[in-house]
Amino acid sequence: GFTLGEGGGFKESIPHLDKAVKADYQEAYLSLAHSYLQMDHKKDALTMLNTYKIKFPNDAQNTDRLIGEIEAGKRYSIWQ
Repeated sequence: GFTLGEGGGFKESIPHLDKAVKADYQEAYLSLAHSYLQMDHKKDALTMLNTYKIKFPNDAQNTDRLIGEIEAGKRYSIWQ
């Protein structure tokens, strides 16, 4: 899923990343949020980031920054 998403196959990456999220792979949450964001599904991306923040509170400060930048229209990629 990660490779598909990074290669531009955002829609194709979602079922694979969803499985990885269900298996609780930390990076999968961010990759799934990235794929959603690239497909202009901002609401889904923000939902995934909020879920990530709850599951992984040690990264809450960075996640809050990402969420704020996305909401403000200053960020169009999780990885930028």
